[in-house]
Amino acid sequence: MSEFWMKDGLGGPDAFRAVGPIARRAKELLEKLDAKSYSPVLKEFGIVLWADGSVEQSKESSGVFFVRVSAKKKMASFTVVMKKETWKRGPEQIKRFFQELLPAGFQAIVKKAEKEKISLDGDALVKDVERVLRKL
Repeated sequence: MSEFWMKDGLGGPDAFRAVGPIARRAKELLEKLDAKSYSPVLKEFGIVLWADGSVEQSKESSGVFFVRVSAKKKMASFTVVMKKETWKRGPEQIKRFFQELLPAGFQAIVKKAEKEKISLDGDALVKDVERVLRKL
């Protein structure tokens, strides 16, 4: 199976209402990409999204964290954290956040894959992610 996936942790009903619809749209767009076209080794690319809310907040600042690349598991993923201040600015700011931080996360995967000598067409991967996220 070759896929892109996104899991979310939305820290309260307020974050769910604000971020949820745009996160689902981003997930749908990324799922249209074919993971196997970027790497003969990596078959899954994943994003773990955390958005602070009224119930829970991350200790991390906004950004990309916990980049993981595993040839053994045939997958790569990263965590992206969105602080409440970001999504409180409205849907356009949430979209911009996704359009900037998700490609940055995939770029971090590319760097880690290069370091671990895992074959990956990083230029194509990042360009395709940027292209599909323009449709948010």
